[in-house]
Amino acid sequence: SPDHLGNADYVRAVATAPPVLLHLGKDVPFNHAWGPIRALGGENQAFGWGRYIERIPPEQVRQRIVQLRQMVNALHHVGVRWVTPYICSMTINGDHKRRSGFWAFYDHWNEYQPIGLAPRPASDPWQWLQRTSAGRPRQYYRYNYPREYYPPFRTNHRYAACWRSTGWRTWLSEVVRFIAKCGYDGVFVDNANSQRCQCPRCLTAFRQYLRRTLKPHQLRQLMGGTPIEQLEFPDKPGTPLYVEMNRFWCETIRDELATLRAAGSRQLGREFLVFPNGGRPAYIQRALRDADFVMFEKTRGDYGTHPGLVFVPLFDGFMLRNCNDNIFEYKFVQCLRSRVRPVVLTRAGWPRRIPRQMLNPDAARLGMAECAAFSGGGGFLVRPLFDVYHDALNTYRRFFETHPELYTGMDSYARIAVLACPEQRWFGNPAHMTMVRTLTRTLTEAHVLFDYIPEIRLNKAVLNRYAAVIAAQLEVVSSKHLKAIDEYLANGGHLIIIGDFARLDESKAERKSWEPRGKVTYCPGVEAVPATLGSGTSALFCPDDSMAPCVRINAFRTLDEFPGRIVVHVVNYNVPLGMRNTGPIRVTGLKLNLPLPENTRVASARVYVPEHEIPRRLTARNAASRVQLSLPELRIYQVVELILEPAADDSTQQPLSLIHI
Repeated sequence: SPDHLGNADYVRAVATAPPVLLHLGKDVPFNHAWGPIRALGGENQAFGWGRYIERIPPEQVRQRIVQLRQMVNALHHVGVRWVTPYICSMTINGDHKRRSGFWAFYDHWNEYQPIGLAPRPASDPWQWLQRTSAGRPRQYYRYNYPREYYPPFRTNHRYAACWRSTGWRTWLSEVVRFIAKCGYDGVFVDNANSQRCQCPRCLTAFRQYLRRTLKPHQLRQLMGGTPIEQLEFPDKPGTPLYVEMNRFWCETIRDELATLRAAGSRQLGREFLVFPNGGRPAYIQRALRDADFVMFEKTRGDYGTHPGLVFVPLFDGFMLRNCNDNIFEYKFVQCLRSRVRPVVLTRAGWPRRIPRQMLNPDAARLGMAECAAFSGGGGFLVRPLFDVYHDALNTYRRFFETHPELYTGMDSYARIAVLACPEQRWFGNPAHMTMVRTLTRTLTEAHVLFDYIPEIRLNKAVLNRYAAVIAAQLEVVSSKHLKAIDEYLANGGHLIIIGDFARLDESKAERKSWEPRGKVTYCPGVEAVPATLGSGTSALFCPDDSMAPCVRINAFRTLDEFPGRIVVHVVNYNVPLGMRNTGPIRVTGLKLNLPLPENTRVASARVYVPEHEIPRRLTARNAASRVQLSLPELRIYQVVELILEPAADDSTQQPLSLIHI
């Protein structure tokens, strides 16, 4: 919205259901793409024409800072923990020939130095732009450039700026510094993965990157005899050089976010949050893992992207029943064991909103429950309809903050792992991650507790945590990773292979042979994996076959203590979407059948429900290193807390030290 500033009604609305994280639009002193302009709110396309983009004088910028500080203080006062406005990692707008848009501000930059703006960069913004290898401006949002203007802007172009240009680096750091002056806690960075420039300065930096990160023999193999001074950016995808180019771009993005955090932190006097939009798993792993949050903008899906049940009419009397979820996104970020946490933005369809796919209050509860169960500390982005979602927001925030022991100081608890290596796409193998997503649905519907292991954590110590590891169409495997898998197998591990495995090394050379030294099972397809694992890996029983696939579970165990606790999250996706829904389809007769850590048993068990203040005790039956419990009726979300004790025949055993790997 463009009308938050000075709006007491807005602050009062937020006060009815204050979120932990409030993500605003371009409510900032300096607009990243236009400079100091009249407009507030929105994202890149919003308010990009007419009076909205008129430049305002320095005194009005000074007044705006005061007003923004008042608004942020008021939002904090009513209970919002973090407030973050919108910027973009690369967008700059205008026409360099007519000196309009950002160029109009650049020509008057020095007028704003008396209010604290840094000295004007010497190079013209035209020199800040990202370029293709042919030297043309790189376009991320395509239109008939340069003969026409970007349609939402009417009389101006939309360009992408290069982080490695001194001018853009200076300007965006100043945008963030002035945001911090307003008391904001951090910044949302849109288009965070859109630094893929091939200008001369980036080519020089790419060559330096290769020299710095590769050993001499690796560099010689990569270059194939070509001197590195003659290296150009590759135009052929799927090659080892193409992989290195993407890793270089990730390093560029990582540097950008770190620089913006530092600029904000220096001004704010405390740590400044960085919240990029960039839901590509390979880029999250390489570029965004040091951010505080990463947003998955789940725009498109066959049935929208809101979590829950969609009923799609086929013909008279028949409807298609589909269950949407965001489990892959949450679990992938959690598996990195990094600073970053996932935030999911869902929609009822794009560009139009389909009524039967709309997020109702119960589906909003499901979204927050799903996040709590699978993210390890993330967030679900609810639209600011406080009169619609206020009860859901208040109930779940109160529950999370009243029971922090259910969520903090824990790591995932699973005996099965799925190798999830998103850089396979860079190597020309997109089938791998497609199969990982299918495996995710298959295993969650079968109630198998599992983790992902990404490239950056694929080592012997991590592999040894699991009784079985699944590799689906993992065609390219480096020598280092294959050695770790060999050591895992020699240590008694079990590798389940679907499709090709390790046919190519990191240089994409054919392997002559691979002789595994341990238990390897070749599985005909993803659908056969639960049977291959065995019935004992299913941790939940549901008597209703029609409800069972849409009940999902996940588990965490406390760190650094023995025997500790296990927390099991039980989520019911049988929640119809649409504003005319009839409420969740409740599930009864659920039974947990959970394997326990070695030398432990369950001493006591309780189940928590967000809508109830007092937990309910459950009767736990210990048998053969497992525990069995009957669960109460499931509406949307339950959390089962298991208090462990040493098994009776191991009472003299010394406490174990758990290692967080």
